Amino acid sequence: ESYNRYLSNSTQQIYKEEAAIAIADLTAEAAYQKAVEKNTVSAFQQYLNDYPDSKRFNDASNKIARLLADKFNSKSTYSDKSNALIYAKNEMTRDYVNNKFNRATSASTSRTSTTTGTNSRANNSTTSTSSAGTNRGVYNNTSYSQRESKFSFGLQGFFDFANVSSLEPTYLGGIGLEIRIGSVEDSFNLLLGAKFGWASYEYSYYEKQYYGSKTWEYDLVDIDGSGKSTNLLIPVILNWNFVKSDWACWYLGLGYQYGIPTDTRSVYGQQSHALIVQNGLGFRHFDMRMYYSWYQTSMFRDSTPDSPKFGISMTYYF
Repeated sequence: ESYNRYLSNSTQQIYKEEAAIAIADLTAEAAYQKAVEKNTVSAFQQYLNDYPDSKRFNDASNKIARLLADKFNSKSTYSDKSNALIYAKNEMTRDYVNNKFNRATSASTSRTSTTTGTNSRANNSTTSTSSAGTNRGVYNNTSYSQRESKFSFGLQGFFDFANVSSLEPTYLGGIGLEIRIGSVEDSFNLLLGAKFGWASYEYSYYEKQYYGSKTWEYDLVDIDGSGKSTNLLIPVILNWNFVKSDWACWYLGLGYQYGIPTDTRSVYGQQSHALIVQNGLGFRHFDMRMYYSWYQTSMFRDSTPDSPKFGISMTYYF
């Protein structure tokens, strides 16, 4: 109303174009909110037809996909799923449609298989077997849901550093496997891992002055105990998802990491123990975090260099 009043009363209308755009946006937003209140496929479809260039186009399309997925039942076909996926505009909505379809049809398949086998064995036990088949179908559906959302296996890459000083920087980087027990919708997730890390530290500033331009230790003649260490790291971390939804979470984690040196020459490294505090964002198929490792026992035999403390990691869950 204010913009229309401006267009009616202004003589010069130097902001005519801006006012028209604002009116169009507000009108489209009002129409979208009305469609949300009705929450029907026809309402959102009408919105898409009326406002094909609106900012809410993808939101309305995703709403249609979810509403269609909510109607899946044991008789739904792949054509029904494809029709819903046409409207899905992001990965979260596509996952929602696929999960709804799999859960609706997996129970039906299990019941059909059980009932067919029972009829071939004895027609006079149809009623009792049908009931058992239904129970098995529900059990299989639950098992499917747990396999899909409660256990995630992922590939992780990580990088740690002790400090950014030019005197004694220490680095740790590597790759590994991680298991996430629990979903992003749960309050708590347990992380178990096994990963290889390659750690090293440079000469200190004073060592460089004394020994020259050589910066990396590969033999023990010049400086005993400094250099590189290869480690098998085994972390166990409990995450608290203090902000969570059906597709993502924001968490705080506390855990323990045990390190085993795998060098053929054990003079470089030793068994390490560290407490870990971390903060990160978790998604269904992806995780990224920052953490601090408080080493109770350093991974280096030499007491001079620091073990890596601050780190970042990324995990992709299959």
